[in-house]
Amino acid sequence: MRLKGRATVRKEALTLDDLAMVLSHYNTSQDHDDLLFVSMLLTGFFALMRLGELTFPDDKSIHNWRKVTQRKSVIVSDDAYKFHLPAHKAD
Repeated sequence: MRLKGRATVRKEALTLDDLAMVLSHYNTSQDHDDLLFVSMLLTGFFALMRLGELTFPDDKSIHNWRKVTQRKSVIVSDDAYKFHLPAHKAD
């Protein structure tokens, strides 16, 4: 394996310019899905969150309600928002 190993190929990381491009594209949209996408993208980027921490699976057999952020934990102010992210067993 080591003799014929391959270099790791990864996607490029998002940059602030990429985020600005997404914001300029969706800035006039009133569609709920578009606004949700932008908010999840920005939250995940600036809070260094993983996709699994921002979404909930469609497959009911793997639902875990202990990992879901509850609405009552969300605090919104004029310049910020915060919420309680439940701990993972590996943390």
